[in-house]
Amino acid sequence: MLRDLPAADFYISLAAHPGRAVVFTEWLDPSVTDENDPLSCDPELDMFNPKHGPPYSDEFIGRYRAAQVARNERITLWAESELDRVRGAQSQEGRLTIDSFGSVSKDGVFDRFFAIPRQFADLRFTDLTIDPSKRDVGCYLGDPKRANYSNYGLASITSAREWLAMWSLSRTQVRSDQQLPRITQPALVIMANHDTGCFPSHGHAIFNALGSDDKRMVELDGGHYFERPGDDRDKLADVIADWFGEHGAEPA
Repeated sequence: MLRDLPAADFYISLAAHPGRAVVFTEWLDPSVTDENDPLSCDPELDMFNPKHGPPYSDEFIGRYRAAQVARNERITLWAESELDRVRGAQSQEGRLTIDSFGSVSKDGVFDRFFAIPRQFADLRFTDLTIDPSKRDVGCYLGDPKRANYSNYGLASITSAREWLAMWSLSRTQVRSDQQLPRITQPALVIMANHDTGCFPSHGHAIFNALGSDDKRMVELDGGHYFERPGDDRDKLADVIADWFGEHGAEPA
């Protein structure tokens, strides 16, 4: 059982975000008006409409962020409704309960897959004044608009059950603000200043959520994986090794 596992000695966060549902929602394009049409668009919520920016006004940012959360919740309500529908189509004998995730129903139906269009639309991709860092304009796939209209994303194809467990902002249990307060071990939070997907506010959110009294935040130059020429992986390794040494431990 999970509660029988030995506790960890330390916690290290490296160029991390506060949870998949959170970062997914921050990237989600709120201008989509029809989930079945990847080209549908409300121009008043389109970050790529030049009349909005960049730079983006505080009014637009607030309206945009609220619309991202609203789109996430619309998908959540639809996913719950779809699970009820597919379960309801089965006989009572074959119906599933929520705790039988891995089971197959009598009729073989217990979930459904669906596509989610346009998932690279975080305003920070094009406006470097929001959550400022040393990053360049762009996202993990390069040009944000091209990436947003591509077939790629954090969850291009998912299932109703997976959505509720991982991507739904209001249903998932995988969120740093819910789980990190339970961590009281010494903690090290490392932020990558050139990261184009995990931003300074993410590092601060993780740091502030930790229940540890002994915790430290470090900012280093580098991309998400410290993968680019000039990203100093040796310095990163030294920071971690020195922190372990200060706590009387040797890294494996």
